[in-house]
Amino acid sequence: GGAAHGSFKFYTSSGDSANYSLLLAESGDISAQKRFYVLGNHSGNFGTELYNASSTGHGLKVRGGSSSSHYALFVSNYNQTNTLFQVLGDGQTTCKNTLKVDNDTEAIFRVQRGSRYSEAAQNSSGGVITFYDSSGNLGAQISAYSTNVFNNDVKIGGAGTGIYRKLRFYSTNNNDDQKWIGMDG
Repeated sequence: GGAAHGSFKFYTSSGDSANYSLLLAESGDISAQKRFYVLGNHSGNFGTELYNASSTGHGLKVRGGSSSSHYALFVSNYNQTNTLFQVLGDGQTTCKNTLKVDNDTEAIFRVQRGSRYSEAAQNSSGGVITFYDSSGNLGAQISAYSTNVFNNDVKIGGAGTGIYRKLRFYSTNNNDDQKWIGMDG
């Protein structure tokens, strides 16, 4: 004879019918038909850890929600009095406090739509914010450590019908010979 094989199922009953709620499959997979609720009370330690020991495997996949009325991911403090981070079904994301992007060489925060993006970066020389136009050309770059670039008019003060000053920068055919002309009003 051979060793016994099979799965282990937990059933619940409702009236005359029995339905399985949890399946421990022979393959090692675990499937829950109902809400999976884990409660722990572990001071100074994680309540739950999901771990993939394969260096080429993935971590956690969360699916849920289909609109701004549904959560795909919801993170709160221990007693749910403070929402820390949430992702809605339509992709809207809210972070309660500072969103930290950290990297040993250059930390980059990128806002992207398709192949177009703008970004803020921090490296050992300082910080830089870069804005691209809809064609992917550099629109403006504000840098703490190099030349600041503005490829369009720069308006200072007021918006719309208010009073403002417009700095105009012109260059000759030789890009190294740039001249400042003045301010319009």
